[in-house]
Amino acid sequence: MKKITKILFLISSFVIAQEGFTPLDVPNCQILLIDGTEIQEENSDVFQWNNQAQDKFHAVQSDTDLRPVSSYETWPGYVTLANEGEREFLSVQDTQDLDLSAGFTVFYVGKTKNMTALTSLVGNHVGNTEIGYTGWRLGISKIFQIKADFGLGTEKQTLNGGIHNPDNPIALSLQYSNKNVEIQQGTLDNVFSRKLSGDYVSSDRPLLLNAQYKPTNLSWIPVTSDYEMACVILFNRDLDASEHDQVWQWLKNKYPDAFDKGFGLEEGFKGEKNISKNASLEISFNKELNSNTEFPKVYKNDLNENPIDGAWEILNDASKIKFTPSSAFEKGSLIVVDLLNTVTSSEGDAYENKKERYVSYIVETEQIFDIESFLIPSIKTTEQSPGIQHTIPLEISIPKSSDSEKSLSPTPVVFWVHGGAWSGGTLTESFPAQGSFSSYLVKNVGVAVIGVAYRCKGSLGNFTEAMEDIASAVQWAKDNAEEYNLDVTQIGFAGGSAGGPLSALAAQRTEECLLYVGFNGLFDFVNLGDSSFGVGDGYGQTTPSAEANSAIYNIKEVPPYTLLLHGADDTTIDPSQSTRFAEAVIEKGGTAKVNIYEGEVHSFFSSGQMNIPCTWEFKEACIKAFGNLGETLTSSKKKEKI
Repeated sequence: MKKITKILFLISSFVIAQEGFTPLDVPNCQILLIDGTEIQEENSDVFQWNNQAQDKFHAVQSDTDLRPVSSYETWPGYVTLANEGEREFLSVQDTQDLDLSAGFTVFYVGKTKNMTALTSLVGNHVGNTEIGYTGWRLGISKIFQIKADFGLGTEKQTLNGGIHNPDNPIALSLQYSNKNVEIQQGTLDNVFSRKLSGDYVSSDRPLLLNAQYKPTNLSWIPVTSDYEMACVILFNRDLDASEHDQVWQWLKNKYPDAFDKGFGLEEGFKGEKNISKNASLEISFNKELNSNTEFPKVYKNDLNENPIDGAWEILNDASKIKFTPSSAFEKGSLIVVDLLNTVTSSEGDAYENKKERYVSYIVETEQIFDIESFLIPSIKTTEQSPGIQHTIPLEISIPKSSDSEKSLSPTPVVFWVHGGAWSGGTLTESFPAQGSFSSYLVKNVGVAVIGVAYRCKGSLGNFTEAMEDIASAVQWAKDNAEEYNLDVTQIGFAGGSAGGPLSALAAQRTEECLLYVGFNGLFDFVNLGDSSFGVGDGYGQTTPSAEANSAIYNIKEVPPYTLLLHGADDTTIDPSQSTRFAEAVIEKGGTAKVNIYEGEVHSFFSSGQMNIPCTWEFKEACIKAFGNLGETLTSSKKKEKI
């Protein structure tokens, strides 16, 4: 049967983009470092981030050991600058040419986490009581309080702001003019301000991004946090209120998650991957609800289709509501609660329709398998650098019977090919990953999952070598099928982002492949559309040719069942990559299903509100592609010991 399905999960935006505006429209913009724009890499490490406001003041890192990486995988759907530990940072040179005597305004958007001391986001503050204090910095303390420090020569003065949740993105602005200091925080309505006892003393040290200066010898030290920087903007004057609001609104439109505040779900997304068919649903909010609130709608499998009858109630804890269905939920179904502009708080605030609009559940009531996981330290070795041995491992998780009297028949196996912009690995080892779906697929569906390791840029690898490593993983599974109880006549491939083109091509090259699942994948290097990822040949993706490495031109005679999930707002990989690949599979005689999720960006599938719907789609695809799932138990009598 040939078919293609498009499902749109509509998520309304709470803001309207301001067309044509950039911070350069406000005079005196000196530094504009913005997500993904002119990030310069060497072997996947970032050595320069070009300033878009002027021809100088670029953010650089000459030390190869201290360079961050560009990340295509995480919030907010753009390329961000990220470190892979606690050491990497960038500095903005020639700042002695920056005249900040008339004041300044700096904006910062990004993520921080794992803070154990002061985290300096941006600035050049330096000094102690012996040598004096100069410069300024905007940062976060080890108790997660926003703070700005200013050197006044003989002393340091601090402005404390609000508390930051390190699990969420953050947007900040810091302004200085004539001893007056002000901090604004995207997730808070209040403005923090104070008047310094004197003018701050300018420093001729470079501006540091995610680092600070030692107070004794003026050298730098990296801060003790992981970070992702999306945007840094600096004006060499104190902006007036209207100008500040103009830039602030532009950032709010571009990075809404960094401004998320107000009435919403308690502690973010709440949902369950596995509930009983007789379960009721409870949802918690961060405020008590109005007794006259409108309750959400509940649907089965598809949003705005198949509504489920039942009754809602507010519990004694008025921040919680409970839904009891009129009849039991259907086993195997997806339950979606749509929170769009429904519930209101006791103060009258409406639920803010932002990232977490949906709460989802999967209904399962029958066999749940036990799981066993193994790390295979090496399936082969290579020599990526002369005289240095390089190891390719893998991770495997297999379902086991929870009944000691029974054993499982051989189970289908899905190979997960991880993303990461092809930027991971070291000279001595590549790293496997099983993705966010593996545990559910093993325990609730009954398929084995193998997390593939392959040579990325950090291992001096390339596209061709990565394909060789994936083929080696398949051969390892065939060679060890009996030991791990694998049915290698039923193979599936899945991959996300940078793992998409690799996994899709491997699926077409593997005769036993019956299933392919792609998340925000790139399947055509010849026609990238509006994709920002995959350009050029930095990973050998067009060697020997773009067509040879594109799954869309290499679909096998009997294509595997194909499921493609993509975010409509993905600016890293054009959503048309998924729709065109599905059309090509259908033209070849196969079956393809496409879900395009409105409002979702590049990494939507790995966490948050869409993880459970994506898990359900993955589960359903396994059921369609593989036979005998859920019926794989066979009796085994225990032998008496003689």
